[in-house]
Amino acid sequence: MTDDGDVREDLSLPDGDIGNEIKAKFEKDESLLVSTSSSQGLSKVIIELTNTLK
Repeated sequence: MTDDGDVREDLSLPDGDIGNEIKAKFEKDESLLVSTSSSQGLSKVIIELTNTLK
């Protein structure tokens, strides 16, 4: 989400273990939280965190 609460749809799924874990949790409809880093107008998913809030 953006700071305004809008959904971000312009991020690519990262390669490797992080991307595989995100995809697996998404397919199981599990709750997850990802962190992104932005620089020079580009954003990238850098970490996936287990969302323990219910």
